[in-house]
Amino acid sequence: MPLCGWITGRNWRRARVVATLCAAARDMRPVVLWCRVPVLWEFGPGSRAATSLVTGSVPIPLGRLLQPSPLPRSLPQSIPCHPIVESAVAKHQRKKSPAEQQLPAQLHAVNVHAAGIDVGAEAHGVAVPVEADPQPVRAFPALARESTGVSWIPLCELLETQGFEVIRVDPGTMPKNGRPQTDVHDGQWLQRLHTLGLLSAAFRPDDPVVVLRSSLRLRLTLVADAARHMQHMQKALTQMHSTLPHVVSDMTGVTGLRIIKAMLHGERDPRRRATLRDPRCKEDETPIAQALHGTWREEHLFALHQAVAAYEFCHQHIQEGDAKIAAQLQTFEDRSKGESFPPKPRKRHRNRLSFETRPLLYRMTGVDLTKIEGIDETTALIVVGEIGLDMRRWPSEKQCTSWLGFCPRVRVSGGRVLSSRTRPTANRAAAA
Repeated sequence: MPLCGWITGRNWRRARVVATLCAAARDMRPVVLWCRVPVLWEFGPGSRAATSLVTGSVPIPLGRLLQPSPLPRSLPQSIPCHPIVESAVAKHQRKKSPAEQQLPAQLHAVNVHAAGIDVGAEAHGVAVPVEADPQPVRAFPALARESTGVSWIPLCELLETQGFEVIRVDPGTMPKNGRPQTDVHDGQWLQRLHTLGLLSAAFRPDDPVVVLRSSLRLRLTLVADAARHMQHMQKALTQMHSTLPHVVSDMTGVTGLRIIKAMLHGERDPRRRATLRDPRCKEDETPIAQALHGTWREEHLFALHQAVAAYEFCHQHIQEGDAKIAAQLQTFEDRSKGESFPPKPRKRHRNRLSFETRPLLYRMTGVDLTKIEGIDETTALIVVGEIGLDMRRWPSEKQCTSWLGFCPRVRVSGGRVLSSRTRPTANRAAAA
């Protein structure tokens, strides 16, 4: 009966040496080696007429590569493995260092009942302590079939409602695993690091602030969409050879929208449309009428109509969102201690909130943030909506400044400053 041994990965060349040694052993029996790659080798006396495990009884020359075949996941129990094969393969295996075999004394278990979840596009890899479940590592199918940057939010909210303390970890700050990147391995690595207390949680404000932050972010998205549709309006007017954007600085103001809507309703006389100007407009009717000459092609008029409708649609939803934000600000605890807030004149701006923000911010925070140089009510509201009111997340103002990305990254080598630039950041509070 031939002897058998396993070959893994790139060690198939070493297998020929192992097989030769086994063939030269005292019993001089042929040797059959299973490889992780889908090939089978046979060596030793009698291998030319040996029985192939793949094709049956066929003549096979010494060292000939056989036909590819699906290999079993484990060695059959009925085929013995020679001790020479085991000792020869064991010499080439990587030995673990003492640091890998035994953890230092200071790395004790901080979170005994820790679990790790790797959120994937199609499955979530979950790992729990070995003593907590007979099957400590499992993969659960995910409902989402598309990989996005917010796929972890429903799982996080569900666990928090069930009473779990959820630690969100930035993949860029997590130590490397050293194993093949799979959902199961990442879940086990998260569970182990969290057990030893080696994970730093990513920042996420309290739930009421999260609700306010979602509404503010949606409003910023709608403002950006409205600006993009305004550019579409300018493009359609330029294609019709109309120079209205060069005469009227604000096309979406009172004068600009009146003239554009009259144009869409079929008015072609430039002088009649010029009379629609607002009295506060700096330009007279004559230059406006000269800028309203053009070619009225149907496709350009349709594009202009679509852009105007989309612009008004976005601003309609912005007004509805402002009412929602005002209602959410009323839900926070009153920290003003009943003090009256003096009114302050506001500058007219299209994208400003439609309600008075400073009294609600003062009621929410207890201080007037607009007294800071360069901070208006919109900027203060965005910063509070992103950070929240609990400043205990940062031990000092230095850590908070570094988290915002305002702290310069100084690189020094040999006593010489190589660079002192601030790091690029996508922090919305810093961009406010």
